[in-house]
Amino acid sequence: MRAFRSKDVQKIEFGFRDAPADHRPLHRDAYAGLCWARHRAADQPPAERTQSAPIQYPVNVDVLATLETIALEHLLDASEAADWLIDHQMLWPLRLQPPWWILTDYPAVNDQMTVLDGAMVLVYIMATALAIGVPVSLCLWLAARSLGGKPGPRFHHFAQSLIPIAGCGVFLGLSAITVTMLRAEGLALGFVGPLRALLLGGAAVWAIALGWRIAGLAGAPLLRRCAATFSVGVAAMIGVASWVMLFWVWQ
Repeated sequence: MRAFRSKDVQKIEFGFRDAPADHRPLHRDAYAGLCWARHRAADQPPAERTQSAPIQYPVNVDVLATLETIALEHLLDASEAADWLIDHQMLWPLRLQPPWWILTDYPAVNDQMTVLDGAMVLVYIMATALAIGVPVSLCLWLAARSLGGKPGPRFHHFAQSLIPIAGCGVFLGLSAITVTMLRAEGLALGFVGPLRALLLGGAAVWAIALGWRIAGLAGAPLLRRCAATFSVGVAAMIGVASWVMLFWVWQ
């Protein structure tokens, strides 16, 4: 791999000086060159306008956007991190290439991940776990607490009611890569959106029904049972909302 020289950074930095306020297409172009350092236009004058800036390696963008549900906006966040590293003369996260058994390394098909890519993926996973896990855990605790007594054992029992959401998420996440590849080949696949909505709706109803049955095992009054089921329903909706954001809001 050719090392990314300082004069290459200057070309990108000064070539886009007169670009409009929206730098996202330029960031995407620059970030592709920094991460893979192989785009053929590195020794040519860069584009002067965002309209003429090509999208480098669209297959990599699609795969990363699908894998672990990373949307394009988060890839743009990674490009901003790359800009910060360049400004502070810290290029080793962009040049260091770990072995294939740590991060993807298939240069023949333009599929490589640098240390910056891996760090951004880990940060995204941890942030997502906190953003979803904390409110879901709170809802399950409230469900267990509403039945009275010690909430510990019931908390874990209520957590099992969300297995349909988890199973549906595994299916949607794995199939999303296949759908992305098929669409790249020109297939419309207009049924995918309604099918995803149907699966998410069915999983949510299934989870709420399990929550209702689990709450009934405590022998609590009807009002407490309804309160526990409502909390489980909120937890299920949080899981569904994360997929709605991915498939319909961030698109």
